[in-house]
Amino acid sequence: MRNLICIIIGVVIVSASKMSFSMPAQGWWICFASGISMSLNYIVWLLCLKTDAYMLATTASSSSFIIAALSGVLIFGEKISVFKAIAFALIILAVYFMVCYQTKTCCRLKLHDFVILLLVFLSAGTNSLCQKLFTFCVPGYSVNLFTLYTFVFSCGILLVIRPFFRCGENAKMHAVKFAKLLPIILYMGVALYGATFFLSEATHHLDTLVIYPLNSALTLVGGVVMAWICFGEKPSRDSIIGTVLSLGALILSRF
Repeated sequence: MRNLICIIIGVVIVSASKMSFSMPAQGWWICFASGISMSLNYIVWLLCLKTDAYMLATTASSSSFIIAALSGVLIFGEKISVFKAIAFALIILAVYFMVCYQTKTCCRLKLHDFVILLLVFLSAGTNSLCQKLFTFCVPGYSVNLFTLYTFVFSCGILLVIRPFFRCGENAKMHAVKFAKLLPIILYMGVALYGATFFLSEATHHLDTLVIYPLNSALTLVGGVVMAWICFGEKPSRDSIIGTVLSLGALILSRF
């Protein structure tokens, strides 16, 4: 349902902008790969809910910036300046401290838990890489097209897979819960579309070596702030250090 909301938003924006819904074959393939990686990420996150690996899923997802960052140097030919290298190091430290804050307890993991965490890492990293690939390989086309078709492909894949996930409730109870959650789903759909679009758009202005590590760090910082404001969970020493390092990296990344 969240993906469907994102599709509706995308169609409205593209139509209002009077841009074409078509693009080169290369763009379609990148959007398809993005949709697959996004769907896989959804699925493995759900699987994490049923395992002892759940507390480390955020760690795996946050660490996935390594894939996009290395691709920036190896594929897109981005150069590493002294300031960017320092910013990158600060971000790694920031993610470490933020993960220490969020991962308070962790049970002993089994082999299948590590496999799931690896899939979280790979799917999140691949999705980030696809964003940069689109702006690099199809520079003349709007990021709105990439965002829209990513959700179209993802929604189609999830519709095919959905019957294999049993909800354990009858249709009436499922409908009642859905009605109560609809405002939250609507908000999540708008937020997800915005997050995907703006992160993809930012690839025009920042190197992948900086933007994706920084996004991971700032996402964790945002989680700490939300927990503080909404749930009264006071920041710890680790979260404060992680926040300061993230802000320092943000400043250095502009040099």
